[in-house]
Amino acid sequence: STTAPGHPRSLAPPRDPLAAVARLGRRASRDGIYVGFIIAILSHFGAYAAPEYSMWQMSQVVGRMQRDLHGFFLQAYDVEMLEDEGQKEEAEEEVVDETEDEAEDEAEDEPDEAVETPTPTPTTTPPPTQDDEPENDDPYPDEEEAAPDTAEAPDVMTAPDTAPVDLTGENTFVTKPGSQSTGGGLTSKGGSSKTPVRNKNARSGGKGRRSSKGSGTGKRKRSGGGRDLSRGISGNFRGSCPFPPQADLNKIDKATVQLSLTVGPDGRVLNATVVGDPGYGFGAAARRCVMAQTFPPPLDSDGKPTTITQVASYHFNR
Repeated sequence: STTAPGHPRSLAPPRDPLAAVARLGRRASRDGIYVGFIIAILSHFGAYAAPEYSMWQMSQVVGRMQRDLHGFFLQAYDVEMLEDEGQKEEAEEEVVDETEDEAEDEAEDEPDEAVETPTPTPTTTPPPTQDDEPENDDPYPDEEEAAPDTAEAPDVMTAPDTAPVDLTGENTFVTKPGSQSTGGGLTSKGGSSKTPVRNKNARSGGKGRRSSKGSGTGKRKRSGGGRDLSRGISGNFRGSCPFPPQADLNKIDKATVQLSLTVGPDGRVLNATVVGDPGYGFGAAARRCVMAQTFPPPLDSDGKPTTITQVASYHFNR
């Protein structure tokens, strides 16, 4: 081209015909970055929200189970709730004081499931000597005893009869002149006993001694002598009875229950009555466990099984 004379030549660079095409790609890449960033945020939030929602549901289920179980235990057990903490502390101190003295003795005892059964100490009563042996007026004497002497007849004073009286047979007066004894029982004129004699084997001149010494070497059993074979039940024992739920709630580890037990000849408990209850469900728990136990059969003084009623202490310790 030609330039008009008097006008300067333009110095601007020429335009690139592909500049618009280059700018079109830059805008598309910028929009893609924005869209990708938004998609990434949404996907990460969804991945986090799913487990978080599951954890929330699990916490709701566990909380509902806790409330249901708490209501069940309150209905299933008669829980003794104290009105304030002061009464609770006083009750716990009383339980601890009752078992404080027994805790030292229980430390060296057998395992908890063992039942302490004391061995009865035999008592021996010395037989009475011959000098101290009382006179036997039993109408049923021993076979070995000889006939004793009869009672001394008294001196009877009677008025003269106008006619003879038949005194034969059993209707006979027996007298001994000068006697001051009143007699009694079997009486004869030649009797010398000053006390009434009721032994039907008595005879005049009897000595009341044994007829023979015998040839045996054994000793005759005397009444009131020998060993005392009586045996009761243990008055202080422990068992494997579980602690009541009330004690678990109040964190009580020791308690003692006083029971009145009636045990039959076979060793089974016929009846159990709580006479000393520390509370917190220990009385009912001890009675339930004792009724299921079997003791050695109680014995009387002759060693025969019998039924006894005795007060015993049941200890809880863990």
